[in-house]
Amino acid sequence: MVLIPKKLSRTGKAGMLAVSGGMASFTSLLMASVLSRLFTKSDYAAYRQTLLTYGMVAPILGLGLGQALYYFIPREPSKSRSLLTGNLLVLSAMGLLFGAAMVLGGNRILSQGFSNPSLGKLLLVFSPYAFFALPLSGLGACLMSLDRVKTLVAYNVLHPALILAVVGGAALLWGTPIAAVAATTAAALLWFVVGMIAMYSACPKGDWRPSIRDISRQVTFGISLAVAGVLGTLFMKVDKVIVSAMCSPSEFAVYVNGATEVPLIGIISGSATAVLLPEFSRLFREGNTQAVLDLWHRAIVKAAHILIPLSCFLFVLAPEIMTFLFSSAYRGSASIFRIYLIDLPLRATVYGAVLIGAGKGRALMYRSAGGLALNVPLSVFFVRLMGAPGAALATVLIICAWTVPFSLYHIQKCVGGSLRTLMPWAEVLKVTVMSLGLGAALQALRLLHLPSPVFIASGGSAFALFLIWMLGRGEVLSPRELIGRLKTIAG
Repeated sequence: MVLIPKKLSRTGKAGMLAVSGGMASFTSLLMASVLSRLFTKSDYAAYRQTLLTYGMVAPILGLGLGQALYYFIPREPSKSRSLLTGNLLVLSAMGLLFGAAMVLGGNRILSQGFSNPSLGKLLLVFSPYAFFALPLSGLGACLMSLDRVKTLVAYNVLHPALILAVVGGAALLWGTPIAAVAATTAAALLWFVVGMIAMYSACPKGDWRPSIRDISRQVTFGISLAVAGVLGTLFMKVDKVIVSAMCSPSEFAVYVNGATEVPLIGIISGSATAVLLPEFSRLFREGNTQAVLDLWHRAIVKAAHILIPLSCFLFVLAPEIMTFLFSSAYRGSASIFRIYLIDLPLRATVYGAVLIGAGKGRALMYRSAGGLALNVPLSVFFVRLMGAPGAALATVLIICAWTVPFSLYHIQKCVGGSLRTLMPWAEVLKVTVMSLGLGAALQALRLLHLPSPVFIASGGSAFALFLIWMLGRGEVLSPRELIGRLKTIAG
């Protein structure tokens, strides 16, 4: 049994969310690994394209209402039940809109657009999914705003486990993508019930009936965040759409497995955002920009001590990792995966949380719009020039040349000071140099031509020791604290 202290520090809360998020990402990878082996490449591509369809439109349908709860519930906790109900009513209506669009012909249009005839039937089976999934987009914001960290951790662990059991079981029994899609929809229904109970149980007792005024306030607040979220999602997924449209289903299957962001990026950034966003909002409201900068710097340094060594480890072992996860048929995914690791040192921070905390939702919208406008033509050009890997290269180039500089410029306008003091450049550089040393050592180990299992075990052991040292150096978790946590979990 995992024991969680009643009062957690910011690092403790983020750590618990990160651990549970890590388990969720591991389960997702395991699911991809299982389906890659059970399905043919064309069937696997069809399943992933079905999920991609919802992933592309979810930010549009969500209207930013999930994140809006971060703003409204802490300010009006006595109205949390009515605020939540109004939020859920709008999201449920948008979910019905998605289902209706699929049933009324959207499935055929998308099937033709992806040049995959089998996609139409899958999208029809998938049509109820959004009605169950969209209302849960605000679950994290609701539980964190009400300081229900334990409940959210349990959710993050149990949700992917349910999906693995239901979807993986259906794929094993029937061996078809339509069975996997049907099981995905059924799992969403089951978890919808669990999520509703979790959210309403967390809210203080009070009137559950929403008012038109409160619904309008939430929608108005969420619109700029929704537009930014839509454009940001399109920016990060448009490479997959372009590859799907310009390449064969087999090439897309190889690409989509490699075009996977390092799970810990989303885990750490998501956990940090959930914990820091309320803090940033409060500090900006008080006008204490120096405290914002100090808190942001500490978050960057701690994240860098984990993400940068991890990126170097994964870069060297990418071929073995892709083969282990998805079989030797997907060894070619390693080159795509490596391209996505290039910009990781620049992304070991939470740009969006600072800008949202400062009330600069429009800056996020302009950033995403600019990135998308640049990424589409560059991805098309690079895919024609060098095939599917060109889309990954284009995306990384835009992140480095547009997204990061734009974010830093607007954050500097919010907190003041110079570019030199805006980021802990020296510390991030030190971590990068030390991590490159780890990568060089692992590459030297490869020259010994060890058997693949021995190489993975040796490299993994070296990385684990290096990471333990980095956790202590970055004041994330000392070796003594790590041993204590492990003893607590074991007990």
